[in-house]
Amino acid sequence: MSLVNETERELKGSHNISEHGGLIDDQTLRIFLLVFTFVTLGLSLLGSAFNCINITVFLTLGAKDCVSVCLLSLAVSDFTCLFLGAVCGVCDILDAYGSADFYVDPRGLYYQVIFISSMSYDISTYITAFISLERCLCVALPFRFKELFTFKRAVLAMATIFCLTFCCYLPHYVTSGLRVQWDPRTNTTRVLLWSSKDMPAITAFLDLWNHLILAVTSVVIVIVCTHIMVTGLKKSSQFQRRGAARPSEPDGPNNFKTSNEVGEGEENVLRDPDSRRDNNISTPYCPTNVEKESSNKIKVEKSPQTLSAKNRRVVKMVSTLAIVSILCNTSRLLFVVALRAEPDINFGHRYHNLYMVILVLAYIFQVINAPVNIFIYLKLNPSYRKTFSQIFGIGQTK
Repeated sequence: MSLVNETERELKGSHNISEHGGLIDDQTLRIFLLVFTFVTLGLSLLGSAFNCINITVFLTLGAKDCVSVCLLSLAVSDFTCLFLGAVCGVCDILDAYGSADFYVDPRGLYYQVIFISSMSYDISTYITAFISLERCLCVALPFRFKELFTFKRAVLAMATIFCLTFCCYLPHYVTSGLRVQWDPRTNTTRVLLWSSKDMPAITAFLDLWNHLILAVTSVVIVIVCTHIMVTGLKKSSQFQRRGAARPSEPDGPNNFKTSNEVGEGEENVLRDPDSRRDNNISTPYCPTNVEKESSNKIKVEKSPQTLSAKNRRVVKMVSTLAIVSILCNTSRLLFVVALRAEPDINFGHRYHNLYMVILVLAYIFQVINAPVNIFIYLKLNPSYRKTFSQIFGIGQTK
């Protein structure tokens, strides 16, 4: 939902199609925008319901560690993004079919609400980058990551992301807003949008900072961290397969059974070397071999190349979330880059209609980004799946 700021406003007024159509004729664009409005409204409502479920499940599980705090925060920001996106869809429809009939101007409300939705989407992107970094360090520094990302630090990081992102959007609300004023179109007093003379410059700055610099930085972090996580998972799986495939050595004079495999008399021998004489057991005692075998087991368990089963599941889940985020955010970045590379791809310019189509496609990808998380959790998070089944009375999938 975090499209370039002024383009959201321009999309709102897209029913008056510019005469600079470019490669796509105006009639085709009108049909496309009409279909788009209802499709994104449906996706936003569906995604809002899915994220309500996510919030309910994560609150039931309890925010006990860094990952749970991040996932709960991600669900909250995704819900805010999609719910307000649905509100914008309703405003768009109302404006198309008689905005003058309402006391609050739907176009002005759209323009204010879409910025909050855009801000929420950016927050989700930054949270995804943070949790990717956290799991990346879990793979790279498996013995230290718990000390680096504690519960309190995770809460502080989430609060910082929310506050700083709000500050990045604050200039918009300083230079524009809603207020009661005279509407010459209806000859009545209504709640309309107002803006200062500085708003175009502020909008250009927000586009550059929020949707290019910060967006590119976040995507780069997610890509690098995802690569490290996937590589770490492969190395861990290969290491564990080699350990599992290692053949056991046959019993011999220098190979002794473990305490679980020996009888009662032999166990006493292993515990006390002198008991060999009392039990008349001729098997030679070699405690160094037993100690060596135990030491080897400890080394395998603590090897930095291996991850616990729980950590592997979490890393796999976060990697999938990161990959989805990369795919969905790439469209926005390509849109922003194309906008700056070709000035004619813009509202009211030569390729106005092409601009609107690209905007719509990027918007749809961003709306898709948030709702798919619930399917990732159900597939890769056993705790989420179990709690989901208990809450909604659905048979637990093994």
